[in-house]
Amino acid sequence: MLPLELGGRLSRASWLLKRKSKFESAKLQSRTLACGEIRVKFGEALAQAMKLSFTDELVEANQQSFNLIAAKVMEGATPPLEQNMASSNSID
Repeated sequence: MLPLELGGRLSRASWLLKRKSKFESAKLQSRTLACGEIRVKFGEALAQAMKLSFTDELVEANQQSFNLIAAKVMEGATPPLEQNMASSNSID
């Protein structure tokens, strides 16, 4: 069986089908790219959240250390110079 081509309709339909296929392919590539960009942004946000959490824990540990040294100074078990040194180290 041979397809009948009446007034160029078959070639026009074939052209439209190819064009639609290219359009769908481009649309899929665009969505894939957008999903990739979203995943990258999510990863960056997650990394920043983890970094902030780590920094908060570090600040808390430094504060506890300073409070411990301050309590030792108050009791007279540690010279005040050590408290001053701990204070200046936490600023750096």
